[in-house]
Amino acid sequence: MLIDTNLNLVKKIKTIDPIDSARFKVDQLRAEKSFTFASPTLMVNANCSNQGKYLCAIETDG
Repeated sequence: MLIDTNLNLVKKIKTIDPIDSARFKVDQLRAEKSFTFASPTLMVNANCSNQGKYLCAIETDG
């Protein structure tokens, strides 16, 4: 999703990765009245970058 600085949806965009939904768990910190991630988030496309209209993807073993 492409969102602006006010968190308004600008456009829905498809990605090249096979992940179709976010997978994470949230814990509530009652003393601080806030929320945090219960486990580390999944890294997606960590070995990708772009240069203008070109996408560079580096294949790794793990």
